[in-house]
Amino acid sequence: PALLRGKKIGVQKDSTHSDWADKSLRRSAQIKRYATVADALKALAADEIDAVFGDKVQLWLWSQKTEGKCCEIVGQDIKDPQTLGIGVSAGLRREDVKLREAFNKALGEMTSDGTYKKINDKYFPFSLN
Repeated sequence: PALLRGKKIGVQKDSTHSDWADKSLRRSAQIKRYATVADALKALAADEIDAVFGDKVQLWLWSQKTEGKCCEIVGQDIKDPQTLGIGVSAGLRREDVKLREAFNKALGEMTSDGTYKKINDKYFPFSLN
């Protein structure tokens, strides 16, 4: 994107966000890799980089803290299954079939009866799904 041309973008190295940045920004922006997202956010707050690309929830939570008041979340959600995957999931042991079925049933019920949205809206100003 032209808006990011020549900008320094921080990402956590060896992450899906780093993979996306390599694919999408390497020709237009300077990608700076950090050991952790927290390190990238420190660099952002110190004005060493122009932006951080990472998990929306993690970045938003940081922006609500004193050290994150310098910054804001901008842009649209990026959908790229090739590098970023298809969403968030929970890992269970294969043999825990009953637990998996109960988990999936509970999530389905929470979504259809509005409980999920109510909880989401209580904690975040954006949808997590």
